[in-house]
Amino acid sequence: MVARLNPYLNFNGHAAEALAFYKDSLDGAVMDLRHWRDMPGADPAAETSKLVMHSELKLGGGVLMISDSGPSCPGPERAGNASVCLHYEDVPAMEVAFERMSTGGKVDCPLADAFWGARFGALTDKFGVSWMFHGPMPGAQ
Repeated sequence: MVARLNPYLNFNGHAAEALAFYKDSLDGAVMDLRHWRDMPGADPAAETSKLVMHSELKLGGGVLMISDSGPSCPGPERAGNASVCLHYEDVPAMEVAFERMSTGGKVDCPLADAFWGARFGALTDKFGVSWMFHGPMPGAQ
């Protein structure tokens, strides 16, 4: 039985920038941040020394993990078949986060009231990651 599920995003040299962007845009809290230079036996002068080996960003009750690809393993190419879905209870907060996250990216579906009774929108951020925003329809119980 799965005890917990969380997305893990991998970048090729942009994890620190992505972590800072998501922290600021989504009002998150960095809970863990380790670099490849911190690994026992690592060469702190190597080109990978500033790359993120592992990080955890707390977003509400969930955790988003972010890293750069390791020195011996190239990162995955974006397949475009997955999205990170953020569920909100506070629509104004969702609208602010959506606007922040769309900076430098592309709005795929503007925030709007959806037929299933929710406020919904989707975007691809400046790092090429797909996000969905889902919250209550304003005025709905």
